[in-house]
Amino acid sequence: MQTVGSTMLERQWVHPHHSSPNKKESWNLQWRELSSMVIIIIDRIIIIIVIFYLQMSTSSENSRIMPEDNDMKRNTRPTNTSSNDSSRRPNNKQQKISSPQRKVIRDTVNSVRNKVKAFKKEHLGARSNFDFFACSKCLEEDILPAWRMPADVIFNSDDFLQLTLRKEVSEDIVGSDEYIDLISISKRAQVFDDLVFDSRTRLQRCLKQNVQTSCISLKEMAGEEPSIAVSEYEDRIVQHRKRTEFKIDELKENFKSYKQSSKPFVNFIKDGKEHTSLINHICNNILELCKLIENWVADDDRYPGKLLEELESNKKVRENLKDSLIQIEDKRMNNMQEVQKLRKSEFKAENDYMEHRKEKNKTKARKLELENRREILAEKAQMMRQERDKLKRALAERSIKSPRESSSNLEKLEMLETDIDKLDLEKMKMDEQLKKVDVLLRRATDRAYEQKVEAVTCRHLKEEMVKENKKLELEIQSINERIAIIDANNQVLIRIREMKLTPGLLPKYIKDQQKQKESISGGVQELTDACKLAAPYIGKDWQQVYFNLPFDPPRDVQKRHRDAEVLDNIAARNDVTWNDQALKSLDKWRAFHRHGNVRELIRTLRCVKKKQIAKQLEQKFITA
Repeated sequence: MQTVGSTMLERQWVHPHHSSPNKKESWNLQWRELSSMVIIIIDRIIIIIVIFYLQMSTSSENSRIMPEDNDMKRNTRPTNTSSNDSSRRPNNKQQKISSPQRKVIRDTVNSVRNKVKAFKKEHLGARSNFDFFACSKCLEEDILPAWRMPADVIFNSDDFLQLTLRKEVSEDIVGSDEYIDLISISKRAQVFDDLVFDSRTRLQRCLKQNVQTSCISLKEMAGEEPSIAVSEYEDRIVQHRKRTEFKIDELKENFKSYKQSSKPFVNFIKDGKEHTSLINHICNNILELCKLIENWVADDDRYPGKLLEELESNKKVRENLKDSLIQIEDKRMNNMQEVQKLRKSEFKAENDYMEHRKEKNKTKARKLELENRREILAEKAQMMRQERDKLKRALAERSIKSPRESSSNLEKLEMLETDIDKLDLEKMKMDEQLKKVDVLLRRATDRAYEQKVEAVTCRHLKEEMVKENKKLELEIQSINERIAIIDANNQVLIRIREMKLTPGLLPKYIKDQQKQKESISGGVQELTDACKLAAPYIGKDWQQVYFNLPFDPPRDVQKRHRDAEVLDNIAARNDVTWNDQALKSLDKWRAFHRHGNVRELIRTLRCVKKKQIAKQLEQKFITA
């Protein structure tokens, strides 16, 4: 590299007009150039370092300012969850639920896991390679004969450790590896018993008090038809519960079989390898139970994200339904406008039909009139022709003798001819008029038929449009109902999601639900217990208490006296004590009183000056 660099410098810095300069001057020139280049590089490195330092300082200042900006953004963020869910969707899918119960769960699981792993590392690793055969031989041949005790007396490892403190053993045995291994095995068994008891108790308590109360789906908030995410998570909760219960039962059975096989102590040492594998298996059961709890918690952490996904899906479905609703509304409005047009067209067609029908009737009457007139003209022409023919025959036969009569007949004949011609002319005119009337009648008939067909067509189209609009109205109603169901479902999903993500809301909700259940189911039991507790203090004053108790519906004095007489008669026949009679009177009060409670009983006891028992009932059932 040096030779290559030197040749490059020589090629770069040797003056072109001096092909063979002095060697010393060339080296001086090269060193000067190298020094200048090094100085330039150092200056640039210093500038880069300064710029980097300034950028780091500004970024640190920005990081100090960012929490304040985030707090301001968090404070100014709108409270409308439905409008902001889509913008926060990526973060909320991976967001872990933070609550005191969740912290207790994680701390418990991590603590138990670390203890089990530490136990496995210390007692089940390389140190657990005990020679159980040699230990058993030492115990049976050296220790027990030295203690002068049978093998069945040492029941378990605790008995063995206590005996080692009381009994003496020779120094050779005490210093042997087998004796030390026996002590280690016994201490390991003690540590293992404490570990299993502590781990199982803590995990069961954690499951009951924290996991099963916080990792819930809140299905009761969704009503009778829960959403898909709620139903799926509820099914997964059932599976998680079954798996954890199965693993706990398996742990109990394995530990039970371990305890049974660990007695007596001699057999415990003989079967040391089997016991060691069983201990390892039980430790693995505890670790698997921890993993199941973590899976349950992780599934619960993903639950708000699933709810958000269903919210987004419901929003898309709602938007599609809204678009369909708008299209159907537009179609319905177009149909209504078309119905109005068809009504106008139908009305116009009916009016035109009536007018053309009137015109048709007039033309038909005109035709009949012309035909009648034509027939009259034809009859007249026929009669004139007959008369003309008669005169012609008379003139031809020369039956008329006088010239005057013959001349008159000739004139009459000419007149008949003239009249016949006139009638024929009128008949021709009448035929032409009939032809015109026939054309007009045919035209009027056709127009009337066309208008009638158009009116009927408009009526049918209008009826079809009205039927279609009724179907569209039903479809609009159905879509609106679906949108209302989706909105209600979204509100429930938002409430469940806020309940899961907001610290403090879920425990408060669970507490309120428990109080409500207790008030519904436990109120009757509380009143029964209060009556049993108060009966011995009431005793023979039961009638005074009974007459002061409230009744709903009201019970008059006569009926109360009758109740007291019935109770007295029963007591007389069955030899009942005052305490039993007082309790029966309170039972009768509860039977006749619709909404009895402990407060009313306490108030009545104070009215009859039974303050001591009233105070006890108040302390036990009211202030507890």
